[in-house]
Amino acid sequence: MSKLSVGIVDALRYVYGEWKDLGLLSIYVWGSILSDDFDINHSDIDIIGIAADRLSITTEEEIQKYLENKKDNFKKIGFRILYLSEMDGGEIKSNLAEYIPPKLLAHDFPAWRHVCGRKFKQSDFSIGVPTKEEAIQIQLRDIEKEINWTIESKDSQYVVKAIARLVDYSQNKRHPETPFSYKMIYENAGLGIEQETVNAIMDCKKSGWSSSLFDQHYDTFTKYINSFR
Repeated sequence: MSKLSVGIVDALRYVYGEWKDLGLLSIYVWGSILSDDFDINHSDIDIIGIAADRLSITTEEEIQKYLENKKDNFKKIGFRILYLSEMDGGEIKSNLAEYIPPKLLAHDFPAWRHVCGRKFKQSDFSIGVPTKEEAIQIQLRDIEKEINWTIESKDSQYVVKAIARLVDYSQNKRHPETPFSYKMIYENAGLGIEQETVNAIMDCKKSGWSSSLFDQHYDTFTKYINSFR
Protein backbone atom coordinates (compact mmCIF):
# COMPACT_ATOMS: atom_id res chain seq x y z
CA MET A 1 0.00 0.00 0.00
CA SER A 2 2.98 2.30 0.55
CA LYS A 3 3.34 2.66 -3.24
CA LEU A 4 -0.12 4.24 -3.50
CA SER A 5 -0.22 8.00 -3.36
CA VAL A 6 -2.32 9.75 -0.73
CA GLY A 7 -4.41 11.14 -3.59
CA ILE A 8 -5.35 7.68 -4.86
CA VAL A 9 -6.16 6.37 -1.38
CA ASP A 10 -8.38 9.42 -0.82
CA ALA A 11 -10.05 8.80 -4.19
CA LEU A 12 -10.80 5.20 -3.25
CA ARG A 13 -12.28 6.30 0.07
CA TYR A 14 -14.43 8.80 -1.82
CA VAL A 15 -15.62 6.03 -4.17
CA TYR A 16 -16.60 3.87 -1.21
CA GLY A 17 -18.45 6.74 0.44
CA GLU A 18 -20.36 7.59 -2.74
CA TRP A 19 -21.40 4.06 -3.70
CA LYS A 20 -21.68 2.18 -0.40
CA ASP A 21 -25.42 2.86 -0.08
CA LEU A 22 -25.89 1.41 -3.57
CA GLY A 23 -24.21 -1.85 -2.64
CA LEU A 24 -20.43 -1.32 -2.66
CA LEU A 25 -19.22 -3.29 0.37
CA SER A 26 -15.46 -2.80 0.37
CA ILE A 27 -12.44 -1.86 -1.72
CA TYR A 28 -9.20 -3.84 -2.08
CA VAL A 29 -5.95 -3.38 -3.95
CA TRP A 30 -4.30 -6.38 -5.57
CA GLY A 31 -1.73 -7.26 -8.23
CA SER A 32 1.72 -5.92 -9.03
CA ILE A 33 1.35 -2.75 -6.92
CA LEU A 34 1.87 -5.05 -3.91
CA SER A 35 4.95 -6.82 -5.28
CA ASP A 36 8.50 -6.18 -6.44
CA ASP A 37 7.20 -6.42 -10.02
CA PHE A 38 5.66 -2.95 -9.87
CA ASP A 39 7.07 -0.39 -12.31
CA ILE A 40 5.45 3.02 -12.16
CA ASN A 41 6.12 3.58 -15.88
CA HIS A 42 4.53 0.33 -17.07
CA SER A 43 2.36 -1.26 -14.37
CA ASP A 44 -1.33 -0.71 -13.70
CA ILE A 45 -2.93 -0.26 -10.30
CA ASP A 46 -5.60 -2.93 -9.91
CA ILE A 47 -8.59 -2.27 -7.65
CA ILE A 48 -11.41 -4.63 -6.70
CA GLY A 49 -14.72 -3.49 -5.27
CA ILE A 50 -16.59 -6.30 -3.51
CA ALA A 51 -20.28 -5.62 -3.94
CA ALA A 52 -23.79 -6.77 -3.14
CA ASP A 53 -25.95 -7.90 -6.04
CA ARG A 54 -27.95 -4.68 -6.02
CA LEU A 55 -24.94 -2.70 -7.30
CA SER A 56 -25.33 -2.42 -11.09
CA ILE A 57 -22.43 -3.72 -13.17
CA THR A 58 -22.60 -0.43 -15.11
CA THR A 59 -21.23 1.20 -11.95
CA GLU A 60 -17.87 -0.37 -12.80
CA GLU A 61 -17.44 1.94 -15.80
CA GLU A 62 -18.57 4.99 -13.82
CA ILE A 63 -16.02 4.36 -11.08
CA GLN A 64 -13.33 3.52 -13.63
CA LYS A 65 -13.81 6.88 -15.36
CA TYR A 66 -13.66 8.73 -12.05
CA LEU A 67 -10.45 6.97 -10.98
CA GLU A 68 -8.74 7.54 -14.33
CA ASN A 69 -8.75 11.25 -13.50
CA LYS A 70 -7.11 10.51 -10.13
CA LYS A 71 -4.23 8.28 -11.24
CA ASP A 72 -1.50 10.84 -10.48
CA ASN A 73 1.78 9.71 -12.06
CA PHE A 74 0.73 6.10 -12.47
CA LYS A 75 0.22 4.61 -15.93
CA LYS A 76 -3.31 3.34 -15.37
CA ILE A 77 -5.72 2.56 -12.58
CA GLY A 78 -8.24 -0.22 -13.15
CA PHE A 79 -11.41 -0.95 -11.18
CA ARG A 80 -13.37 -4.20 -11.23
CA ILE A 81 -16.52 -5.21 -9.39
CA LEU A 82 -16.65 -8.64 -7.75
CA TYR A 83 -20.02 -9.72 -6.40
CA LEU A 84 -20.04 -11.33 -2.99
CA SER A 85 -22.60 -13.80 -4.30
CA GLU A 86 -20.03 -15.01 -6.86
CA MET A 87 -17.65 -15.76 -3.99
CA ASP A 88 -20.48 -17.75 -2.42
CA GLY A 89 -20.84 -19.93 -5.50
CA GLY A 90 -23.58 -17.94 -7.21
CA GLU A 91 -24.13 -16.98 -10.82
CA ILE A 92 -21.17 -15.32 -12.56
CA LYS A 93 -22.16 -11.73 -13.35
CA SER A 94 -19.02 -9.60 -13.12
CA ASN A 95 -16.27 -9.14 -15.70
CA LEU A 96 -13.66 -10.14 -13.13
CA ALA A 97 -15.28 -13.45 -12.22
CA GLU A 98 -15.74 -14.18 -15.91
CA TYR A 99 -12.02 -13.50 -16.38
CA ILE A 100 -10.70 -15.34 -13.30
CA PRO A 101 -12.53 -18.28 -11.66
CA PRO A 102 -13.87 -17.20 -8.25
CA LYS A 103 -12.23 -20.17 -6.50
CA LEU A 104 -8.84 -18.86 -7.66
CA LEU A 105 -9.77 -15.39 -6.40
CA ALA A 106 -10.59 -16.97 -3.03
CA HIS A 107 -7.25 -18.80 -3.07
CA ASP A 108 -5.33 -15.58 -3.74
CA PHE A 109 -7.39 -13.36 -1.42
CA PRO A 110 -4.81 -13.26 1.44
CA ALA A 111 -2.50 -11.34 -0.92
CA TRP A 112 -5.04 -8.53 -1.42
CA ARG A 113 -4.79 -5.36 0.67
CA HIS A 114 -7.83 -3.77 2.29
CA VAL A 115 -8.41 -0.05 1.68
CA CYS A 116 -11.85 0.72 3.07
CA GLY A 117 -15.28 -0.71 3.82
CA ARG A 118 -15.95 -4.15 5.26
CA LYS A 119 -12.80 -6.16 5.95
CA PHE A 120 -13.44 -9.69 4.73
CA LYS A 121 -11.73 -12.91 5.79
CA GLN A 122 -10.99 -15.76 3.42
CA SER A 123 -13.42 -17.87 5.44
CA ASP A 124 -16.24 -15.41 4.63
CA PHE A 125 -16.45 -16.80 1.10
CA SER A 126 -18.54 -19.96 1.09
CA ILE A 127 -17.22 -21.00 -2.32
CA GLY A 128 -14.30 -22.45 -0.37
CA VAL A 129 -10.55 -22.25 -0.79
CA PRO A 130 -9.05 -24.80 -3.20
CA THR A 131 -6.05 -26.90 -2.24
CA LYS A 132 -2.83 -26.34 -4.18
CA GLU A 133 -3.63 -29.28 -6.44
CA GLU A 134 -7.21 -28.09 -6.98
CA ALA A 135 -5.94 -24.58 -7.84
CA ILE A 136 -3.64 -26.13 -10.46
CA GLN A 137 -6.52 -28.07 -12.03
CA ILE A 138 -8.85 -25.03 -12.04
CA GLN A 139 -6.16 -22.90 -13.67
CA LEU A 140 -5.45 -25.61 -16.25
CA ARG A 141 -9.12 -25.82 -17.24
CA ASP A 142 -9.31 -22.04 -17.54
CA ILE A 143 -6.20 -21.91 -19.76
CA GLU A 144 -7.47 -24.70 -21.98
CA LYS A 145 -10.81 -22.89 -22.33
CA GLU A 146 -9.14 -19.64 -23.39
CA ILE A 147 -6.12 -20.70 -25.42
CA ASN A 148 -7.90 -21.27 -28.76
CA TRP A 149 -9.65 -17.92 -28.42
CA THR A 150 -6.26 -16.32 -27.75
CA ILE A 151 -4.77 -17.75 -30.93
CA GLU A 152 -7.69 -16.44 -32.99
CA SER A 153 -7.86 -12.99 -31.37
CA LYS A 154 -4.10 -12.45 -30.96
CA ASP A 155 -4.80 -11.22 -27.42
CA SER A 156 -2.14 -13.32 -25.70
CA GLN A 157 -1.74 -11.39 -22.46
CA TYR A 158 -4.44 -13.22 -20.50
CA VAL A 159 -3.21 -16.73 -21.30
CA VAL A 160 0.46 -15.92 -20.61
CA LYS A 161 -0.52 -14.42 -17.26
CA ALA A 162 -2.67 -17.46 -16.49
CA ILE A 163 0.25 -19.77 -17.31
CA ALA A 164 2.41 -17.68 -14.96
CA ARG A 165 -0.14 -18.28 -12.20
CA LEU A 166 -0.10 -21.99 -13.03
CA VAL A 167 3.67 -21.99 -12.55
CA ASP A 168 3.20 -20.19 -9.24
CA TYR A 169 0.62 -22.70 -7.97
CA SER A 170 2.91 -25.55 -8.96
CA GLN A 171 5.92 -23.97 -7.27
CA ASN A 172 3.89 -23.48 -4.09
CA LYS A 173 3.93 -27.26 -3.70
CA ARG A 174 7.74 -27.09 -3.36
CA HIS A 175 8.30 -23.70 -1.74
CA PRO A 176 6.65 -21.70 1.06
CA GLU A 177 3.61 -19.95 -0.38
CA THR A 178 4.13 -16.24 -1.08
CA PRO A 179 2.06 -13.62 -2.95
CA PHE A 180 2.44 -14.01 -6.71
CA SER A 181 5.22 -12.12 -8.46
CA TYR A 182 7.14 -12.69 -11.68
CA LYS A 183 10.35 -12.21 -9.75
CA MET A 184 9.49 -15.13 -7.47
CA ILE A 185 8.47 -17.56 -10.22
CA TYR A 186 11.76 -16.72 -11.97
CA GLU A 187 13.81 -17.28 -8.82
CA ASN A 188 11.95 -20.51 -7.96
CA ALA A 189 11.96 -21.97 -11.47
CA GLY A 190 12.96 -25.60 -11.61
CA LEU A 191 14.83 -27.30 -14.42
CA GLY A 192 13.58 -28.48 -17.77
CA ILE A 193 10.19 -27.42 -19.12
CA GLU A 194 9.36 -25.22 -16.10
CA GLN A 195 12.54 -23.19 -16.63
CA GLU A 196 11.83 -22.93 -20.36
CA THR A 197 8.27 -21.82 -19.63
CA VAL A 198 9.30 -19.18 -17.12
CA ASN A 199 11.87 -17.81 -19.59
CA ALA A 200 9.14 -17.66 -22.24
CA ILE A 201 6.78 -15.86 -19.83
CA MET A 202 9.45 -13.29 -18.96
CA ASP A 203 10.19 -12.81 -22.66
CA CYS A 204 6.51 -12.08 -23.37
CA LYS A 205 6.25 -9.75 -20.38
CA LYS A 206 9.31 -7.72 -21.39
CA SER A 207 7.90 -7.32 -24.89
CA GLY A 208 4.65 -5.83 -23.58
CA TRP A 209 2.77 -9.10 -24.21
CA SER A 210 3.61 -9.35 -27.91
CA SER A 211 1.31 -11.78 -29.75
CA SER A 212 4.15 -12.72 -32.12
CA LEU A 213 6.30 -13.81 -29.16
CA PHE A 214 3.38 -15.80 -27.81
CA ASP A 215 3.26 -17.59 -31.16
CA GLN A 216 7.01 -18.26 -30.98
CA HIS A 217 6.69 -19.74 -27.48
CA TYR A 218 3.40 -21.55 -28.13
CA ASP A 219 5.02 -25.01 -28.30
CA THR A 220 6.79 -24.42 -24.97
CA PHE A 221 3.56 -23.29 -23.30
CA THR A 222 1.66 -26.26 -24.73
CA LYS A 223 4.37 -28.68 -23.57
CA TYR A 224 4.20 -27.20 -20.06
CA ILE A 225 0.41 -27.46 -19.92
CA ASN A 226 0.56 -31.06 -21.15
CA SER A 227 3.10 -31.93 -18.44
CA PHE A 228 0.23 -31.79 -15.89
CA ARG A 229 -1.80 -34.44 -17.68
